[in-house]
Amino acid sequence: MTLSFALPRRAIPPLMLLLCLSGWLVAVYQHFRPPLLSSLSLQNPLYLLSLAANSSYLSWATPTSTRDSITEYVQSMPSLRPWDARGVPEYDMLGEDKRCAFDWPSTKHMFLFGDSFSATYNSPYKDNGIGDGHPKKWSVSTVEKLPPGVEKWGSFDTQVEEFRELFTPMPGPAVADWHSDDSLFLAMFGINDLQQMDRHGIGRLNLRETCEKLIDAYMNNLRTLRSLGAKHFLILNLPPQHRAPKFLLPHGVGRDVEHRIREGVPLFNSLLSNALEDFRMETRLQSGGEVMLFDLNRLINMVLDNPEVFGLTDTVRFEVNIGNETVEPGRMGFAWLDNQHPSWTVSSLIARGVHGFLMRHSRSLRYGNMTENGLVA
Repeated sequence: MTLSFALPRRAIPPLMLLLCLSGWLVAVYQHFRPPLLSSLSLQNPLYLLSLAANSSYLSWATPTSTRDSITEYVQSMPSLRPWDARGVPEYDMLGEDKRCAFDWPSTKHMFLFGDSFSATYNSPYKDNGIGDGHPKKWSVSTVEKLPPGVEKWGSFDTQVEEFRELFTPMPGPAVADWHSDDSLFLAMFGINDLQQMDRHGIGRLNLRETCEKLIDAYMNNLRTLRSLGAKHFLILNLPPQHRAPKFLLPHGVGRDVEHRIREGVPLFNSLLSNALEDFRMETRLQSGGEVMLFDLNRLINMVLDNPEVFGLTDTVRFEVNIGNETVEPGRMGFAWLDNQHPSWTVSSLIARGVHGFLMRHSRSLRYGNMTENGLVA
């Protein structure tokens, strides 16, 4: 099954909607469960505290530069209104001529398109009906631009076609009942595309030329969704995937293409950002919709560069065994769930980051009536 899911927001608590933002968030709920130490059968739980506190047990990938990654991430976020602001602003905080129509607190549905990084790991739509489902694990932007061997993979193309089949014409089936103003469309593609450029024994594809074709296909699918009624879009750029164990560790299964990922991710993200500028202007002119680009790359760099700030205990390893028992890495403060996917500890940071980003783009926060100690929207 290649189609991402649609989730009626009114049917679940706001926290659960947040968990469905991406596949990284599947286990975030564990953050709200009893502390780790109470769930482990250890005679001396203080050992874990000393393990986490001892800097000799920390390890992290060397930062890509000496940049201040915290400042870079902060600068990618829309500014907050001043603490002493009062009333309704006479200007748009983001410098736009036209006030946005998007409002995260009022959003009822979200449709996700992507790969394993945005999967919810529930059951496929066509098995259990609308309201349940996830993107296919190995989805790519488009199979037409990649080497032979990925024809059976899911793609953005196929996900859009299945969305058309299941949810259009708007408002779709009664269980969905979605509308342009109350729905958010999220997309994230590119990781699997870059990994496949050196594979299948046909030689390397030209990086820039292939990335440009992938971005063209990406934008075409976004425009198709817009023609089907999508109005508000959230796009996530690619994380610094070369810092994942799969590519970083000497014996990682992706070590042979680490250089390709290191070069490809910045190029892909740059091309994506430029293409989205045109798409954003088109969307505002045609429907008054909002197109938002969340800088996942900077967020992940910030977390990996500053493990102590975020309570991480390791940013390279992904396997934990204590007392002959396998322990979920995220519960130990590890950054990685496996050799390429973030743990629930990092996922919770991503969730909070995306939530805050959407709030800062929302009509309620940008144009609400500010009092001394509250907001009325």
